[in-house]
Amino acid sequence: MELEFKPDFEATRQQWTAFWRGDNGRPALAAVLPKPGVEPVAKPPYTAGREGNFGPVIDQLLRWGETQEFLGEAIPFFYLEFAADHFATFLGAGLRFHESGNGNGWAVPCIPAKVKNTPKSRCDFGSVWENTLCPTSAARL
Repeated sequence: MELEFKPDFEATRQQWTAFWRGDNGRPALAAVLPKPGVEPVAKPPYTAGREGNFGPVIDQLLRWGETQEFLGEAIPFFYLEFAADHFATFLGAGLRFHESGNGNGWAVPCIPAKVKNTPKSRCDFGSVWENTLCPTSAARL
């Protein structure tokens, strides 16, 4: 397997496999550094795209990958989530964010306290679930 921004991915994969088996002969090293001679682009922030507009996020993510070196066991990645409890949104909870628009989100419960413990409690999938699916479609080439 080859990754555009990690040409030595196969060696990295083997090193991670050895690490998880407890067979690696050296400490794991993961360093991401700006490539020399290019203006580095910042990685998109943790909750980027939460409003559903993923085009600019994907563009910035690709530019970030182009301007960085992924050394050792570093592998390019991006968290596609909008809160630590993002999974709750898959079950129907909402998310709220700080008024400034910065920072992580918090889950908004979708089941009223009086019915939380009933076996038939359920919620409809919400807009956060839809926004989580959007980048998959937007990133397809």
